[in-house]
Amino acid sequence: MAQTEKVDNIKDLIDYKPELMKVIRDEEVAKMIMDDLYFPILKVLRNGPMTVKEIEEEYNKIAKTPKSDKTIYRYLKNLQDVDLIRPAGQRVIMGKTATETLFSRTAYAFYLRNDQAEFWKTEEGRKLAEALVEALNPLVEGKSMNINKLLDFLENLSINRIDQLKEILENANDSLLEGISGYDWQRFTLFYNLGGLFALLLSDENLVSDLKDCFE
Repeated sequence: MAQTEKVDNIKDLIDYKPELMKVIRDEEVAKMIMDDLYFPILKVLRNGPMTVKEIEEEYNKIAKTPKSDKTIYRYLKNLQDVDLIRPAGQRVIMGKTATETLFSRTAYAFYLRNDQAEFWKTEEGRKLAEALVEALNPLVEGKSMNINKLLDFLENLSINRIDQLKEILENANDSLLEGISGYDWQRFTLFYNLGGLFALLLSDENLVSDLKDCFE
């Protein structure tokens, strides 16, 4: 059922609800989110569905370079193509037959998964794991860490942390959702990393022993 919002002679018919969190695995899409050209659109849409005219007005308040409505249309099309925004309904103005499309983010929060599980299968991931081994070895006397076991542990940790965080957000109240939807990207990342990790630590009592098992 469509959600209806009315202010004076304007009625917004909204038939789309964003996901709580969308995990971004594609590197090009992640770059697009952080791009100075596209980021202002995603930022202003944190306030809810908007028309192109409203997006243009708010965009030009915060963007480094003002853009025309034709340019905003093009940016919206590009963001739709990668599923970061989508049409969310229609704005009806009383006394007029024409309607305006309302656009919405596809998620309250976008998580840029730069620490995705696949990372630990790469050469760069292995080098980072080796650095962790050097740092952690002194903490366990008489044992040394098995790099392959640690890589498996880190891969599983990455996967399970995201799953735990999704579960948290699925049960989140409106106050939490409103708060995190206003975060900048650095705070988003910090919230997701800590939230997922804390959820795992609190729900899986074997996590610490699994890490210790990486030492032989």
